[in-house]
Amino acid sequence: EFMRENPENSERSQTTVIGRLIYGKDENKNRMMTRDEIKDNMLTLVFAGHDTTYASISSLLYHLSQNPDALEALAKETSSLADPLESDELKNA
Repeated sequence: EFMRENPENSERSQTTVIGRLIYGKDENKNRMMTRDEIKDNMLTLVFAGHDTTYASISSLLYHLSQNPDALEALAKETSSLADPLESDELKNA
C-alpha cells in the first residue's frame, strides 16, 4: 500500500524510514531489499530505539535523583511552559 500511495520519487518515499528502505538500492543501484530484509531492518530500528530510550531515561532519572538542583531547575522550566508546543514549533526549537 505504501508503494501505491507513495511512488519512488515522492517526498514521503525520500524522507521516511520505510520509504528509504523500500526504494533504497545497493551501491551498484541495481538491487532493492526483499520484504524480509525490510522487515528485519524495521525490527532492528524499533528494538534499538526502544533500548536506547530505556537506557537514556533510566540514566536521566538516576542523575536527577542524585542532583536535587538539576531536578528543581527542570521542574521550574517545565512548569513555566503554558501550552504544549505544536509540531512546527518543535521543528524550529
